[in-house]
Amino acid sequence: MPNRLFNVIVLQCESEAHASKLGKLLKARFAHRNVQIDLNQPVTLLGIVGANTLKDIDTALSAELRGAKCYAGEISWLDTGRMTPAPMGFSAINAS
Repeated sequence: MPNRLFNVIVLQCESEAHASKLGKLLKARFAHRNVQIDLNQPVTLLGIVGANTLKDIDTALSAELRGAKCYAGEISWLDTGRMTPAPMGFSAINAS
């Protein structure tokens, strides 16, 4: 069971079908909430997934990213159980 939550953003998807395929990969591999596609140009995929590491997300998506750019940032929690208001640090996934 994953012990961390990540905000995942995939920018510049080739099309709605490409974003949908990436979304299905996330949903199949990870516990998730709010995986959605923004159809404004460029097409963007947004989601919150439970994963153990950024490498897990990279492994799940990198083969299908093509020209899309993926970024993920860990969601931090306060002792009260609320999400911290501090800005999230995003890391590029498959930034080769």
